[in-house]
Amino acid sequence: MIPQDKLIKYATLFLELGIDNVEKLLEHTDFDKFNTDILNNQLEEYKHDLEEIRKGVRVMDLCAFGMFCIISGTLLGLYAIYRMERESRKDKERW
Repeated sequence: MIPQDKLIKYATLFLELGIDNVEKLLEHTDFDKFNTDILNNQLEEYKHDLEEIRKGVRVMDLCAFGMFCIISGTLLGLYAIYRMERESRKDKERW
């Protein structure tokens, strides 16, 4: 069993990296309004969760939170890859 303090550390690191990655995506990528809204919502959720952890609020089920982080991060990464491939195809069609 992983100790609770270690899980909190992992969750904090995940959220900090997630915030950085989403902010970079929003700065350097030209998304339409729909996709920008999705990323902004994810960013606000990450910031809120990180703030709650830093305040010392205990997450009731850290295992479920950890799974959420893994799934959410994976989906966000897959979404970014999808968008890059889509843009790449558009560029190829233009040439």
